[in-house]
Amino acid sequence: MQIEISGIIFQQTSLKFEDCSVVKIFNCSFRESSTALAINIRKSTNMTLDIQGMSFFQNNSACIKITLFDNITIKDRYVAVHVNDTYFLENGYHRGGCSKVGLIKLTADVAKPASRMHLDLFCCMVKCIANRGSFIINNVSTAVTREIII
Repeated sequence: MQIEISGIIFQQTSLKFEDCSVVKIFNCSFRESSTALAINIRKSTNMTLDIQGMSFFQNNSACIKITLFDNITIKDRYVAVHVNDTYFLENGYHRGGCSKVGLIKLTADVAKPASRMHLDLFCCMVKCIANRGSFIINNVSTAVTREIII
């Protein structure tokens, strides 16, 4: 399944996607949510998240969370995250304190997943201002990553 969203302001709204092959976000704003964008990968072998076109994340406890659910029948999974021309402003605060998540967090539902995750992360013209926590947190122990940040 492919999802494309354009020109929408999400206020105190979390979006959650299950097993989408492509999620495209263009010129959208995500403000004041617990987790702005959550993507769960259960059965899919490939997933691409593409955020671009003056998209904006502000005052979210967490911005983007991608969770890999263990599936012993799948050997390799491929995840591409492309973030272009996007602003992250004052994210990572949680009930007055600092959140323990980064702007982009990759995690698995088990400590050591049976399948490997191949992560391709590309960020260009991303502006981060007054955020708390790391830009990216990768908690998938079997991940093989290629990261390009310009």
